[in-house]
Amino acid sequence: MYLERSFPILQLWKRGSPHAKEFSAILEFDNLPPCSLPTPAPNSNQGTIGTAVDYRLRYYFCAYDSHKTIAATGVSMLGGYADAVGRKFLDRQNKLVTRLSPVGRQLNSQDETTLNANCVILAWFEEVYRSRLVSPGLDILLRLANVKGLISGVQSDMVQDISQLSSAFAVDAKGLFKFKSDPILNPTFEGSTDVGGADADMIVDKALMEFKCTSKLDAPKLRDAALQLLGYMLLDYDGEYDVSDLLVYLPRQRFFWRIPLWKLVLAPEAVQEILKRGDTPKTEEVSEQLRKRRLEFRTVAKSRK
Repeated sequence: MYLERSFPILQLWKRGSPHAKEFSAILEFDNLPPCSLPTPAPNSNQGTIGTAVDYRLRYYFCAYDSHKTIAATGVSMLGGYADAVGRKFLDRQNKLVTRLSPVGRQLNSQDETTLNANCVILAWFEEVYRSRLVSPGLDILLRLANVKGLISGVQSDMVQDISQLSSAFAVDAKGLFKFKSDPILNPTFEGSTDVGGADADMIVDKALMEFKCTSKLDAPKLRDAALQLLGYMLLDYDGEYDVSDLLVYLPRQRFFWRIPLWKLVLAPEAVQEILKRGDTPKTEEVSEQLRKRRLEFRTVAKSRK
């Protein structure tokens, strides 16, 4: 796999590798927290909940237009009466967000419940785009042909779960809400079309951020999340986004994993030496290494189209 070969430090933490403990500490893979917010919902709903959490947490950063989301793309794929119901829902969602004003603050219990139920519906519509399928539950609700029926069909345990995760994030992420530049939601990249489409969760204060709603956190999952974010970075062929850090938030563990990009881009031995000196790398060196990887990745991605 190209990404694994290009960022070898992400393999050197494994047991049996030389200096495994040192690299595990450098990557902050040691002492990972356990799940503190278990889900009350069935396992079969966890994918939808994860997508709904993404929608909910982004509202802390921006009152985005629901008509410009991937969920809206899913709505447009439905056609007929379902498309009409979906568009009415998106209109209603925008009015709700304007009324609630959720950016940078925690909502009261009633408003939180309402918004989170709607985020489940957004997740359902996104699933139409991602899988090209309409789930049986969504199909039944759409046949009611009204927005109220759509909202009433959201399971209460899913809403309860999202509410607990949202409330925790409101506390955990207060520092992030004081961003110096406007967050970029669902950024796409110059090379996204070369891999069939790719978009990240968001960029906030030079950190490429992803939400991962998993109950079990271990080093391999963090490694995979890092590789996913690095893939986005390499698809940014022209370096449009001035990203310096990778950031993963794990709602169930209430844990932020943040690492400067240079620790992954530079050779492992160079990273060790820089850290021993208590120094920082030259910006030009990091930029040049990233530029080389992007050129290589562009060739790899285009050859697979």
